[in-house]
Amino acid sequence: MGSVKLLDKTFGVYLFSSIAVLVVAAPIFYFTMKQLYMEDADETLDLYKKEFKYYDLPVLKQSDIESYNRFNRDMRIEPFNGYVVSDTIYYKNYLDTLSNENEPYRVLQSSIVIENKPYLFTARISLVENEDLMKSIAFVFVVLIALLLIILLVITRLYSKRIWQPFQNTLAKIKTFDLSQGNKISFEKVNIKEFNELNLSLQKLTDQNLSVYSQQKAFIENASHELQTPLAVLKIKLNLLLQNKNITSEQAALLSAIDLPLARMTRINKNLLLLAKIENKQFAEAENLNLNEVINETLELLTDYIASKKITVDKNLSENIYISCNKTLLEILINNLLINANVHNIEQGNIQISLTGKTLVVSNTGKTALDKEKLFKRFTVSSSQTVNSGLGLAIVKEICNRYQWKIEYNFENEIHTFKVTF
Repeated sequence: MGSVKLLDKTFGVYLFSSIAVLVVAAPIFYFTMKQLYMEDADETLDLYKKEFKYYDLPVLKQSDIESYNRFNRDMRIEPFNGYVVSDTIYYKNYLDTLSNENEPYRVLQSSIVIENKPYLFTARISLVENEDLMKSIAFVFVVLIALLLIILLVITRLYSKRIWQPFQNTLAKIKTFDLSQGNKISFEKVNIKEFNELNLSLQKLTDQNLSVYSQQKAFIENASHELQTPLAVLKIKLNLLLQNKNITSEQAALLSAIDLPLARMTRINKNLLLLAKIENKQFAEAENLNLNEVINETLELLTDYIASKKITVDKNLSENIYISCNKTLLEILINNLLINANVHNIEQGNIQISLTGKTLVVSNTGKTALDKEKLFKRFTVSSSQTVNSGLGLAIVKEICNRYQWKIEYNFENEIHTFKVTF
């Protein structure tokens, strides 16, 4: 499911609500106005009837009816054989001889008596002008409401941007925050209570994490330094025991079994020290290095190691590429990528090294993809098929962070691919 910006989400709600209000309000307004006009027309017809009965009916004679009808277009008197109990008001269309069109009228009929003879009094009002007026008013209403809503939405959007700007500033700072860099971030105080509470919580959280991270880093560095000498002594003593001619074969096997985890501990300790040095920027000196030469030199040192699994290596290196960095760190990065390609390879597999421009691609055959969530984390194993310290790729990632290089991993068609963009 795609994500949307909070501002766009709220603006969409405002827009939908405004359109819904307009759609509902327009017909309600139209029919309300129409009802009011009908009531006004009915009151006018009733006034015509009252005026007729009060002023004209008392003096009107049967001989005057024809003349009355001739001079009153919208009021007529017609013979009637029955009797209307109550006044009747209804709609009726009449033909307009001038426009030759049927036009709507509101009609009132009431029974009257002239010289003891029943007649039917009819009064009518044309609704054409009222209909046109209502449509004009409704149109103006819709236009005004639409303009009002548009102005309201524009103001809301612009003002919302200003309101949410402190949140955007906080978000930008959180995005650039890097725990490993040890840089403390600060948030400005704003006049919105919720944003101030958010900034205060984030300030406490980042400060606490920086403190814990600094303590952990110092502990690991100190512990690694302290372990370096005892591990070296143990290694020497173990080698001396293995060289002793008086030990039995069982003792030799036991000592050899001890040597394996000791070597792993030494390697882990060495990598931890290396990570601490990278984080503390102890590899500060940089030089202009020929990337092709460093790749060839590192590959030559690993030739026997790679050949042990009968793995073939194909190189496709473009013209000499130069980058500025610390040579030791660059050698470690390439070395760890090649070792990783060998570890996660198959027997008689293949490793491909490609350098195009400032992009290095190391690919190798494999069976299953590595876990991207654990790939560059320390002491995590990204594959169940190998057992290692989980620091090799973490060191690669740390070196890339050090120089702001980009590293990507992909697995497709049983091929592992690591791409580093310098």
